Amino acid sequence: MFSQITIIAPGLLGASLAKVIKAKQLAKNVVIWARRPETRAACLKEDWCDAVFETPEEAVKKADFIILCPPVSVIHPLLEAIIPHVEKGTILTDVGSTKQAICNSAKKVANDRFEFIGSHPMAGSDKSGMEFADEKLFEKGTCFVTPQDNSQEAIDTVSK
Repeated sequence: MFSQITIIAPGLLGASLAKVIKAKQLAKNVVIWARRPETRAACLKEDWCDAVFETPEEAVKKADFIILCPPVSVIHPLLEAIIPHVEKGTILTDVGSTKQAICNSAKKVANDRFEFIGSHPMAGSDKSGMEFADEKLFEKGTCFVTPQDNSQEAIDTVSK
């Protein structure tokens, strides 16, 4: 069990992950960052959310595991913003649909502070947004995991 899992961008995938994490008791605390204030307010009303922060930098502090769930085009700038605030040894992953640019970007900014292992769950819906989150969204689904020079422990963690 993790002490804190931070989810950046609680849309359909991010909020569904938060529901699964809470249902399976994978983390003591699920922390969320969302760009829009109304989304942050809505998250606070959900039982799968323990805390919400106004900035991604605040949200990642003390996280054991961080899951980046924004659009692919936003992942690199988010990585650059949060790096100074990520605790050494933290594991990061993403749910982006493309991997090479994201993994290369993460490798450039990591500075041995964290392990980034890209992932792409083959999950989704014809609907979008956290209001359609479903803890069963990932059941029996495939998730591509794209390790680079990572420890086996980190690879196993993301794979599970």
